[in-house]
Amino acid sequence: MTDPVNRLLPEDGRCRLCGATVDQRRIGQESAVKYGQWLFRCGQCAGAYLAPGLTKAASHRFYAQDYRRLFPIEAARAYDDAYLEQIAARQTGLHRAGMVQAGIPLQGAVLEIGCGTGAFLGQLHRLRPDLQLYGSEIDRRIAGCALDGAPLTWLPPDDYSGRSYDLIALFHVLEHVDDPRTQLSTLRDLLSPGGRIVVEVPDSLAAASRSWKAVHPAHLSYFTARSLDRLAACAGLKEVTESTEQPVPMIPGVIWREWQANPAPAPLPLASAEEVALVDRLLPAPSGSARNRLTGLAKRTALWLLGPERLGPSLRRRAYRQVRKLHARPFAGNRPARKQILGVAIDPLTMDETVHLARRAMRTGTQLVQADVNVAKLFMMQDDPALAEAVNHSDIVSADGMGILLAARFVGADLPERVTGIDLMERVVQLCAEEGFRPFFLGAKPEVVEATLHRFRTRYPALQPAGYHHGYFSPQETPAIVARIAKSGADCLFVGMPSPAKEILLTQHRGALGVAFAMGVGGSFDVVAGLRRRAPIWAQRAGLEWFCRLIQEPRRLGPRYFFSNLRFLGLLLRHRLGGQ
Repeated sequence: MTDPVNRLLPEDGRCRLCGATVDQRRIGQESAVKYGQWLFRCGQCAGAYLAPGLTKAASHRFYAQDYRRLFPIEAARAYDDAYLEQIAARQTGLHRAGMVQAGIPLQGAVLEIGCGTGAFLGQLHRLRPDLQLYGSEIDRRIAGCALDGAPLTWLPPDDYSGRSYDLIALFHVLEHVDDPRTQLSTLRDLLSPGGRIVVEVPDSLAAASRSWKAVHPAHLSYFTARSLDRLAACAGLKEVTESTEQPVPMIPGVIWREWQANPAPAPLPLASAEEVALVDRLLPAPSGSARNRLTGLAKRTALWLLGPERLGPSLRRRAYRQVRKLHARPFAGNRPARKQILGVAIDPLTMDETVHLARRAMRTGTQLVQADVNVAKLFMMQDDPALAEAVNHSDIVSADGMGILLAARFVGADLPERVTGIDLMERVVQLCAEEGFRPFFLGAKPEVVEATLHRFRTRYPALQPAGYHHGYFSPQETPAIVARIAKSGADCLFVGMPSPAKEILLTQHRGALGVAFAMGVGGSFDVVAGLRRRAPIWAQRAGLEWFCRLIQEPRRLGPRYFFSNLRFLGLLLRHRLGGQ
């Protein structure tokens, strides 16, 4: 708790994101530092924000005293190479630099606001030594420690005028800004013709980041994909048309946007009632759940016992383990090459990357068919040439089962993570609700697919399905169903049918279906509809989801698992002995 002085600016009742003054819902009071701020939800743009703002004295005190207590993960005795390796700074900087460097003209000017360690600018200099680099950073303890000799002109915060820029980068900065709309409008006027603003912010609706659990004075704005797009429109920006396949940011649970100046700034686009309802459903009070409070208590206890500098390294090793693993893959500018695993070519893509490609396909109308492989399907493909051909001709082939990941490590072709069909479907359905894409559901019994649709509509009120149809139809009925899907104008298609029927249908009719993104989801409709229980999260992470399915259906799955696992072990042994 701070001293009993005036810490807050006058409250003006305006949304921090869009400036609206009506339909501002007060959610709850910030409880991490208890400066007296409240979390609000805007009914106009469906964003969320903390208000009122802090005075300069209170803001200075927060960053000088409270910030490292809230974020001991950033505390270190020395901000040296060991620290940079722990947070994967150079790897992240290289990935970001690779995503943007191709669009910057020769000898162009690049500005990064809040450049932190300078890893992005340092790696960008490695790729493009011709560029003029500018940066600003308030925290002088870490400023530039990862520049690695890159020539950088330091600018004072909030004073970037006097020149134009071909690229302005704000990586995890916009959520800290008092007035993000005015900030973006100001930066728009500093762009050279054809210049871009690149933004990366936490996605408050993403399960990987769910920012609502960490409401504190450092994060003043909480973005969804749509609220961020509305903010850009109000600031006179439009999204750059995507023409090449760039990988998604490696940090999970973020929104990445690239904008250009819009000659005709748009008025405030209002959020739909369904979208506001979705944010309200996922927006708890700032105090968080009982689990979050217990986690906070454990962190405060460890902080009291060890101190931030000694606690920081252990937190960084855990938090950035997956990021370092993902960055270990070489960056190629496009999708990484497929890995050959026991005769099957599999794409080494993360869940976030796969969702990113699905979004791009739906935005551009480019057809993209996704298939997945587990141990059972691996053997089905060996016995069924039609299934093997359908899977191999899919645009994305994902590792669905833990057995495939283990096999990949065994043969020296490591995959980043599982991309399960049901989780991918959930993510894409959420994306449809957030960005207005229309899905079609095909498969299962009539009552099951109807229940699935009802569950998704309840979970995501903004979802606008293009249609649905059960999966019990004859081959003679297939052309009429394919025509119905095409006529529906669906952006994506989920096929809840068994293998090989779903793969063959998507391969044989991909052109006639007329959908941008399509995937088979097997029995996932049964799980969504509540007819079958999925394994708990701990079992999924431990690779024991198959065991939970076995308990539910021992007679059907017991023999299949037994013989397929024996065959799988034999296949691995033959590979080890040089039989493949």
